[in-house]
Amino acid sequence: MILNKWSYSWFFPLVFSISFFSRCNTSPYNVNYAHLYSGTTSILQPNYIVYHDQNDSSQVYFNINSSELLYVRKDKSEPYHASVLVHYRLYSGIDSKIILDSASRMIEDITVERSSKSILGNFSISVPMGGKYFLKLLTTDLNRGSVDEAHLLLDKTKTSGSQFFLLKKLPEEVPLFTNYIVNDNEFVVESKMNKNSEFQGRFYNRKFPLAAPPFSVAISKPFTYYPDSIAVYSLNAEGRMNFTVQDSGFVQFQTDTSSRNGFTLFRQQVGFPLIKTTKDMFYPLRYICTKNEYNSFLLSSDLKKSVDKFWINKTGSKERGRELIKKYYNRVQTANQYFTSYIEGWKTDRGMISLIFGPPKVVNKSNDSETWIYGEETNTLSLRFTFNKVNNPFTNNDYKLNRGLGYRSDWYRAVDAWRSGRVYWIN
Repeated sequence: MILNKWSYSWFFPLVFSISFFSRCNTSPYNVNYAHLYSGTTSILQPNYIVYHDQNDSSQVYFNINSSELLYVRKDKSEPYHASVLVHYRLYSGIDSKIILDSASRMIEDITVERSSKSILGNFSISVPMGGKYFLKLLTTDLNRGSVDEAHLLLDKTKTSGSQFFLLKKLPEEVPLFTNYIVNDNEFVVESKMNKNSEFQGRFYNRKFPLAAPPFSVAISKPFTYYPDSIAVYSLNAEGRMNFTVQDSGFVQFQTDTSSRNGFTLFRQQVGFPLIKTTKDMFYPLRYICTKNEYNSFLLSSDLKKSVDKFWINKTGSKERGRELIKKYYNRVQTANQYFTSYIEGWKTDRGMISLIFGPPKVVNKSNDSETWIYGEETNTLSLRFTFNKVNNPFTNNDYKLNRGLGYRSDWYRAVDAWRSGRVYWIN
């Protein structure tokens, strides 16, 4: 079935599977996850989301760009054929050795003419109600041999949680694979576990500052949870309703107003997560420019000329300036891709560190923290940053850095490198 540029492919379960609560020695614990944040361009980059639609099972939705797949055919009389194998493992936690469920799905796409399209579909996995889980997905293009690894944290404790909601863009009803939108306004909200329920739409228009340097001891202002406006909505007997998104800020859907849990949808600027405009280039400069330089940008009558001049002055030539611009803003885009939460990824603590210091060599993960290591893991002199997971009702991707005065010299050394026209990178 093809719907405009969207293609819903067939998927097939393979015969092998591991039943619930079986044990296996394979574990995600003590694994180096640095490759997840490397920023290197992978040929295959599928998107996944999880939607809890039943008490004992959940749906995994996928979106694969056909341009990332290798299509083959035996001869000119045959159609083109792409084959993708998705293997998943469900753990009781990111640091657990227990595999609760494991299986594989085959995704096939057959077409007469090759064209760029989104291959969409979903498959069911066994996930019991009442727990939190860790889902690891390995996606393999069988024709090319390219592999992608994706990780999802699943929370199935309360039906008011974000993964009990599925948003579909109208008119095609294509699932939304991010927690933010850029151009779209009309959606179908679906929550089968909350049929015939009323819920609130709590609208916020707030501005958030970018991350402070890692040695800063400034105290963050607490967030005021009282929304700027509230609207009441109702899900029908099928657990569906139409919804129009506001033009700015973000909205949180809450079925249980006694808690702060819910599904939150953010509005981002056109082009996000890419860097498309001069303003997109200007704001991330705050990390490496002085206060006087930043204020002069704000007063400039030609912001583009000022930004270009900043980079050329640091490198001494347009050619080197273009190369440094490419490296810097590639890191900004990578941060947006991986670390966007209630603010753009480059503004977050992890985004700031990845932008200035580059991708870490080692990443250790647990259920509630990440430790990034620059240098050898066993070397006590290696640079380490620890980020603690924040209990943020609006996003599951918020981590706060453990700051300390000891980072001051490392920070200024990295910033000085950028200001001297050099890409900062720790091997």
